[in-house]
Amino acid sequence: MTFVPNVPITHSGTPMPGGLRPAGLGPMALAQHVPTGEAQRQQVAASIVRTYRWLEKALPLAPDAHHLVGDLLTTVLLYIARQYDTCRTRLILLIEEIASRRLVRPDLPEF
Repeated sequence: MTFVPNVPITHSGTPMPGGLRPAGLGPMALAQHVPTGEAQRQQVAASIVRTYRWLEKALPLAPDAHHLVGDLLTTVLLYIARQYDTCRTRLILLIEEIASRRLVRPDLPEF
């Protein structure tokens, strides 16, 4: 199993030591494996939902992250237009921004 530095979490949802998590759960995973067709659509959809849920929890604690809502809405519009490659790229950037915010503000919810 390879590890990428990011938000501490395992497949089971339990925190991992050292703030590491298994590859396959963060922006590096989106960049490493590029699915096509239906698999790509499902991966992008799941990442959009996960990002939305994080924003829903985090915005009351960090109102300065409100600009991420606009970025997510743009990503949703691209998803509706079936621009999955562009969605994937935007999601990688969003997830990296979330990870960097969590490093500065550990009180923000897990992603």
